[in-house]
Amino acid sequence: MTLAIAQYVTSFEALDRQLAYESISDDPENYHRCVARERTLEIEACRQVGIPCFLILDTPETQRIRMIGHGQDQFRRHLLFDSERNPVDSLAGYEVLLRTCVSHEQSPLEFIEAMGGVNVADWASQVKTQEWYKHVRPEYLKRKMAWFPLDQAPDLSGFKVDGQFFAKTSFKAISGVTDSLLSLLGYEVEMMPPGTEIIVSEPIRLPTDARGKREYRCFVVRKISSISRYIDYDTAYEIPGEVEEFATAFIADHQGVLPECYVLDVAESDRGLVVIELNGIVASGRYERNCFRKLLGDLR
Repeated sequence: MTLAIAQYVTSFEALDRQLAYESISDDPENYHRCVARERTLEIEACRQVGIPCFLILDTPETQRIRMIGHGQDQFRRHLLFDSERNPVDSLAGYEVLLRTCVSHEQSPLEFIEAMGGVNVADWASQVKTQEWYKHVRPEYLKRKMAWFPLDQAPDLSGFKVDGQFFAKTSFKAISGVTDSLLSLLGYEVEMMPPGTEIIVSEPIRLPTDARGKREYRCFVVRKISSISRYIDYDTAYEIPGEVEEFATAFIADHQGVLPECYVLDVAESDRGLVVIELNGIVASGRYERNCFRKLLGDLR
């Protein structure tokens, strides 16, 4: 099998906006500019190391669909092109890493398989990663945690510290520290898909320094591929050895439980090093030291 990358870009117009990422905002830290820059650099990295990069677009009739609410967008139909914008009929013989955004994972992953490709990280693996809180060993969490369907919220007083608790939805749209689940979710409840789970935990405190909270994003391909603080542009800092040791131990302790490829977020906290969450590798953003060329090499 030949390794390839596929980027979901919706349309060539969207691709052109991505490639001209500096025009998106004058602020280099603007979220949309950072994402577009990241994806553009991924295409360049593929060209530099000779790995094919395919483009997954929406068909013209589905480009106009705008999903309101949360969960996976099930309404898209797709077309496939190479990086020179030529139509492609098949992905047979390719093992493909999809790069996309949250809520747009399932449809492109299934499209890759329908075109004869093999996904590096398929939809089933992404679901398992998104349900990380059901699989991670408690000693890596260091906080009380529970999850439940939206319509079955229990008494949450046992999760409160100083009258507040942390909560987030299973589809990552809403999260925060609050004293009331209703106050946090508000009218968004009406747009949540069936099966949405709420994850709650005791809040933890994260120390900060001049660069912000001491949080670290680890790309995992059976082992650590790269570790970065949650920082773009800046690389003039050291990753503490204990952070790498913690992540390495986590990967070893969850081998066979979690997929081979995922993204692990850890942080220094008032309870020691903790796992913050896991994310699927196909839709996770990269920070400056999450080297994409290194990821490609590890996947090969």
